[in-house]
This record gives sequence, C-alpha cells and structure tokens, in this order.
Amino acid sequence: MIRHLLRLVWARKRSNLLLILEIFVSTLVLFAVFTMALIGLNRLLTPIGFNPENAYRISIDVGQLGDDSWASEAIEITHRLQQELLSLPGVVTVGGVYPPPYSQMTSSTTAQPDSNAAEVRTLQTYVTDEAREALQLNLVAGRWFDEQDAEVSYRPVVITQRFADELFPNEDPVDKEWGSEHVYKIIGVLDEYRKNGELSGLDNHMFQRVSLTSAKGRPIRNFIMRVESGTPVSIEEMVVKRMRAIYPDWTYRIAPVEADRDATNRLNVVPFVVVVMIGGFLMLMVVLGMLGVLWQSVTRRTDEIGLRRALGSPKDTVYHQILGEITLVTLFGCTLAVLLLLQLPLLGILGNIGWQTIIGALMLSLGFMVILALVSGLYPAWLAARVQPAQALHYE
Repeated sequence: MIRHLLRLVWARKRSNLLLILEIFVSTLVLFAVFTMALIGLNRLLTPIGFNPENAYRISIDVGQLGDDSWASEAIEITHRLQQELLSLPGVVTVGGVYPPPYSQMTSSTTAQPDSNAAEVRTLQTYVTDEAREALQLNLVAGRWFDEQDAEVSYRPVVITQRFADELFPNEDPVDKEWGSEHVYKIIGVLDEYRKNGELSGLDNHMFQRVSLTSAKGRPIRNFIMRVESGTPVSIEEMVVKRMRAIYPDWTYRIAPVEADRDATNRLNVVPFVVVVMIGGFLMLMVVLGMLGVLWQSVTRRTDEIGLRRALGSPKDTVYHQILGEITLVTLFGCTLAVLLLLQLPLLGILGNIGWQTIIGALMLSLGFMVILALVSGLYPAWLAARVQPAQALHYE
C-alpha cells in the first residue's frame, strides 16, 4: 500500500512540490509557536521565589541620576526613613531592595570560579538584612545576611540554586569563593528568585548586602514594606506623609507590589500573544491553501478516480487513498523541516533553549501538522469517494 502511495505521489511530483514547500514552512512556524508556548508554560510553572502579596514598593527619588556617589548624610537619612516605616501600625518589616521586583531596572555582573572556568553571568540585587522577611525568600542552604557580615574582608553573597549549580556543579556552594580584586563568598543559597515574575526568564541571581548603619554602607533607593493581611490602603498616604516629614527634599512613591506584577506581566505577555496571533493566522492560511490545492487535485483526477471505481475500487479505498497521499506528502514536508530545525541547536542559534523544549516543540509541531493536513483533506477525500464511474466519461 505504501509503495503504491509513493508511486502516486511521485507521479504528481510537480503539483506536490508546492504542497510540500507549504507544509515545510508551516512546520517551521508551528515550531516557533510551540517553542514559545513551552517556554511560557515552563516559566509559569517555575516558582518566582518571593511573595508579592501584602507588600508595597517604596521608591525614593534623591534628585540625581546615578547611584555611585552620595552625600555623607544620605545613609543616615535612609536608615531613619526605614525605622519610621517600621513604627507604622500594621507594618511587619521593611527591607531595602535595589532594584526592586518587577522594575525595569537591572544590574548584572559575571562570576568566574577559577581562571580556567568560563565566566557565568548573573543578575544582582542589593539588599538590607530585612529583605529576606520582606520578600519572604526561601533559603535552602547556609544563612541570610546579618551583622556578622559587617566587618568581614570578603563580600558575602546569597545566590540562587540555579546560579550555584552553574558555578559549582555537583558541589556544596556554601563557603565557596571567587574573585581576585574583590573576593565574593557564598554564605547562603535560595531556591529561586525571578525578579520580574512569572513570565520572566529563568536567570541566575545574586544578592549583596547593604548596611544602613555602617560608614561602609550605601543608601538604598527602594524599600519593600510587608504589612499584615487586611491593612487598609490608607497606609500609602500615611507612609508618604511620614517620610516627607523626615526629609522633604526627596520625592517618595509607593505602590502595591501586586500592581507592579500586573503591569509587568501585561508587558511580558505581549511577545507570546504576537507569536500566537501570527502563528494562528498563518495556520488558517495553510488550512485554506491546502483545502484549495487538494480540492483542485481531486477535481483534476476525476477521470482517474472514476476509472478506479469502474475497476471495482470501493468508496472506502478511494477515500483512504486520498488521505494516505495527503499524509505522505505532509510527512515529506515535515521531515525536511525537522532536518533543518535539528541543526539550529547544534549551531547555537537557539541560545539556551534546552533539548527538552526543542524535542517537545518538534513533536507537537509534527502531530499538529499531520492532524491539520488530515482535517484539510477530509472534504476533498469525501468528494473523491463520491465520484461515480460514469463521471469519468465526461473527460474522454
């Protein structure tokens, strides 16, 4: 049966070539759509590592662009602001976090565990000791920052498990060090921290300590204030008034972290929506195109199909033959697409997309393409099965 179908496809190779090309391009588009879908699903299923509920982001505008220099009294003023916030009713804790969750600001650096190892890039956040409770971070190894880190010669850091696995695979990362000019020492490991939330990338992350009580410290421009559940929104106005009373020369803004999350998610979902819309439109065009090509093919083959019926071929045989040809042509186009797509990760074109995602997207693309082709061929196959032997005489 398969050999017979191969002969039929080969006999109509010119007309099938365009169909194979259309299927080839469609499979590439489907692969892109399913890859984006699997990446998005993986991001949604991965914990973000902190709790945005019952938390407020407080931003401080000190009237300068950079944060590499500051007035000597800025650290003391920032500490006074933090203590004032802690005294408010309903406030659980207030931690300095810069850049804060869901912000467009980012800070990154690289780490090299030894001179022979490759550099590993990571995002970084500067925090005060209270940040763990404010963000409700989950520590899985080691400890969080405290006052014993104030006078050490190295720079204590807390990193995520993903970053630890990349820096020191199959090793206990706690107490490991790297760096020459500045020595960084890992004192703790978090299970996860994804600064920009559910739809953001799965990036490495590192936390560095900031002290608001030491001359070696630095002022911090953002606080995360955790409040008790049920705290009224009127606390926002109270916060701004109290902070202005302490230092009116700075500008203060407060917003729920959940509001920042909603705004960031709306921004991050745009690429996924665009890809899905483009992919859906192209798939509709593919279905209509295949339906037209197959319907025209059946119409042109009325004499051939009528002759087969006259020789005793039942309707079911004709019906399954047309669907078999469609499936075979689809597999030809899909095979060409798979051969091309498998080269992309080998050439490094797909970046850090894992093989699990690539194989999953390929399987979904192939399955969807075959189903799409069969659905497109149902009506033309039904038309072919209805051809009567007498109709072939009209073409003689």
